[in-house]
Amino acid sequence: MNEQQDNVIKEIISANEMHSLKKKMLTRLGKIIALLVPAFFLLAWFSFEYVEISAMNKAVKEVQRRHKTVSSLEKSNLQFLKNIIIQLSTDSELQRYVMDRNELSKGFVLDNWVRVSEQTKWIYQIRFIANSGLELLRVEYDKEKDFSSHSDTVQNNKNDVYFIEAQNLKFNQVYISPIDLNREYGELSYPLTPVIRFSTPVFHPSEQIAGVFVVNFLADKLIDSANNILANLSGNGVILDSNGDYIQGFDNSTNWSHKLSTSTVDNFKQTNPKVWKKIVEDKTGVVGNNDEKFVFHTLEINGNTTVNPYYFVQRVKQADLSPEYAAQKTKLYLLFSSLLLLLTISLWGLYKRRLVQEVEHHSLALISALFYCEEAIFITDSKWRISVVNKSFCKTTGYETNEVLGMLCSDLYFMENTDLHAAIQSSIKHTGQWIGEVISLRKDGTKVINIMFASAVTNKQGEVSHYVLQMIDISERKQMENELKVAAAAFNTRSAISITDGDGNIIKVNKAFTEITGYEESEVLGKNPRILSSGVHDKKFYQQLWQSIIETGTWQGEIINKHKDGKHFPEWISISAIEDDTGAVKFYVATFEDITERKLLEAQVEKFSTAQDTHLSD
Repeated sequence: MNEQQDNVIKEIISANEMHSLKKKMLTRLGKIIALLVPAFFLLAWFSFEYVEISAMNKAVKEVQRRHKTVSSLEKSNLQFLKNIIIQLSTDSELQRYVMDRNELSKGFVLDNWVRVSEQTKWIYQIRFIANSGLELLRVEYDKEKDFSSHSDTVQNNKNDVYFIEAQNLKFNQVYISPIDLNREYGELSYPLTPVIRFSTPVFHPSEQIAGVFVVNFLADKLIDSANNILANLSGNGVILDSNGDYIQGFDNSTNWSHKLSTSTVDNFKQTNPKVWKKIVEDKTGVVGNNDEKFVFHTLEINGNTTVNPYYFVQRVKQADLSPEYAAQKTKLYLLFSSLLLLLTISLWGLYKRRLVQEVEHHSLALISALFYCEEAIFITDSKWRISVVNKSFCKTTGYETNEVLGMLCSDLYFMENTDLHAAIQSSIKHTGQWIGEVISLRKDGTKVINIMFASAVTNKQGEVSHYVLQMIDISERKQMENELKVAAAAFNTRSAISITDGDGNIIKVNKAFTEITGYEESEVLGKNPRILSSGVHDKKFYQQLWQSIIETGTWQGEIINKHKDGKHFPEWISISAIEDDTGAVKFYVATFEDITERKLLEAQVEKFSTAQDTHLSD
């Protein structure tokens, strides 16, 4: 088969079966998509989850690292403050003032305190309190003006915890109060000033307590140093006291709310009880889920008699994660968008390749059916010019392939009949096919009767691109039909006919048989013809009859048979054996006539002839 024929067949396949092939391939593609797409999106989901978890873990680790730095720094700061109060409380000028209370020593002490407070900028107040609870010396630092001055304000602090606790301490021991808002005369001082109070006893040379030395350090210095380290972390940080109250809240409105508000107070312990329990129990660690985590560590401010815990808590949410996470998400979106596009292109390419393979497979199947089919098959273009033929076509028509390619169907005779051509076109237009008998011409000019099947192939635009035709030679069948008509006519003769199979059983009789023998066809079917035997002839007679049939295939002669009613009648019978292609006897055909009248006539003629001879002799 040449390339032109191959292309025509593929074109027919794609036009005729493309819809069903596409549907079949799309079904397969749908199954593949049903497996791959969920897996793809599951992978994408896991990837985003992994990135989120990784980003969260990274943020948590950074918070923990900075918390360690804060803890180390705050311990160092507290030790620094403790050193300040020890040095100031043991200053020699303060000792002289304690002993003689002279104004010169007082001036030296106050000047020294002013200088120290202005240099360190950590000190809010420095006081010396007599055993009675009355303040004897006082210096205050104005952080707005960055200026320190001594004050003649005298307050009674005998009921304050830091005063009472310090009186029970030994030399160089220090009491450290909780972080609190500064108060004057029992009322909050404004502007609000968070302070942490360090107090230590001052002794006479006799080792008797002469009073209490108190320094109010600016607690916001401790808070700010921590915030500087914790700045730019993901999420929001808070500082909580031992009751879960906000020293520093998630927003400024909650700062010191437990000290300032007279209504409902925001409290971390109450709003996050499970987290709070974990914080108190573990002191340092992480609690929460993948969407929200609390990273915490505990700073314990340890005085000689008390331990005040403060909790630094960083709340990190997925929405708070750093821009790096957003960049990773963007990269993932781009990656999976690209993968989805690539997957789509790959699946579409797979679909197209498999569709081509299916078309080729069906093309090969059609080619195989076409070129190895026993019936003549040929394909024409829309103008009825022959494009493709199979071997059976060449065998049936006598033409070689190269002789018919491009030939009009009218050259094969059957299209010359304009009425037939119009009928074929009309049937194909309305039903897509036509079936009927046509007479075609072989190359040698002989006519052949065929059953022809014709169908149209349309392109994507619905226009006819090809016609596919199949012809089955029925010449022998038509001849057989004619012979059967002749045989049927002969079977209706006045002579009785009976047909038996190879075993001698009757399979067919005609009407004359019934009239002569008196038997209906239904009475003799399957019976042996010996039912007509009269018993007149002996065994030797029948042996000679069958011997003649075996040797010559025929026998004819006169036989006396018996009518259904029992009467004997003479008949003249001819018996012939019918053989198949192998020489085996398939049928026996017996033709006979009732010769009773003829025998009577012969007897009368013989009687008359005998009488005439006697008369002449007389």
